[in-house]
Amino acid sequence: MTTLNGQILGQAERAARAVLDRLLDQDGIDFHRWVALNATNGAPVPGPALTARLAAGLKVAEAEAAVAVEQLTAAGLLADTGAGVEHTAAGAARFQQLRAAVGEVTTRLYGGIPADDLAVAGRVLQLVTARANAELAA
Repeated sequence: MTTLNGQILGQAERAARAVLDRLLDQDGIDFHRWVALNATNGAPVPGPALTARLAAGLKVAEAEAAVAVEQLTAAGLLADTGAGVEHTAAGAARFQQLRAAVGEVTTRLYGGIPADDLAVAGRVLQLVTARANAELAA
């Protein structure tokens, strides 16, 4: 039995991220812009709140997070409608296309793993994430 440690966690994250990056790269979207598209799916998000959310989630400076939003806006995929930043029609279509492709890859990566194992892994990783975030905040 393998015990979870930082090396195993890092290897899994880097391998899964490399698969995601390759998929996104085929569509000309980088990871930060993918996260921004995810964050704006469903409802408008006020610009400052979006930038803060992206910066916190990506562990980057707000200026770096703002670049992703600016790039998506310049590409016509996001717009500030006054109610907040949200997908344009083109952005919604692109997001759905990418989301479907990511879903297919996710199914291949997680397929065949028992649901109970996935649930335990999810709980453990949420706890590790919370503790790491607390360390960063200290």
